[in-house]
Amino acid sequence: MLLTGAHDYEQFGAARQLAIKKNRNIIIEEGVWIASGCIIVGPCRIGKHSVVGAGSVITKDVPPFVVVVGNPAKIIKLIKARPVL
Repeated sequence: MLLTGAHDYEQFGAARQLAIKKNRNIIIEEGVWIASGCIIVGPCRIGKHSVVGAGSVITKDVPPFVVVVGNPAKIIKLIKARPVL
């Protein structure tokens, strides 16, 4: 699930429904693997060749060449083998 918008919870009544926060882009770089059941909340960037474990929740940037898992996702492993670019 990719979530790129949000309502402004500091508003009330009809204003809350109309106050949509924009520019919450999600950037998924080359070679990223995203397992099933993940929730990715923008704005964030998932770095090159990273792996997001099943059911993980991403709420901030993920660096390149790491494995992240959990809610919230945390780095559990560095990927040492670098691809030939």
